[in-house]
Amino acid sequence: MPQITLASMQDCINAAFAAYDHNPPTVGTINVNTTNNGVVPVTCSIQAGETLFNCGTDPTGNYSMPAAQANNLRIWCQTHPGGPNGNWSYGFRGPDPTHPNQAKVTLINWNAFMFNFHVVLS
Repeated sequence: MPQITLASMQDCINAAFAAYDHNPPTVGTINVNTTNNGVVPVTCSIQAGETLFNCGTDPTGNYSMPAAQANNLRIWCQTHPGGPNGNWSYGFRGPDPTHPNQAKVTLINWNAFMFNFHVVLS
């Protein structure tokens, strides 16, 4: 499983957010030109009848970020996405006993869907 840098994961989250910020949100695979890791595919989907915009670097977990960078991602989330008045910030759920190799970046109330970006950690 290729590891990607924190900066490249941030690029992926930003690209997924851009897809989410459309009305309606854009679904499918986005090929993201990242800072350090070339092109990384990000999958975005909405289940039929759901209000959850699920996204991440390939649902099979083919791309991961070093677990040691999880706290730096959490800190980045505190000032992003910013939004029109600069006062929006992502929620962050780091690894825990039931999700030891995963973090989530979330956003609610931006539009009708909850933004839910899955980060695989290794």
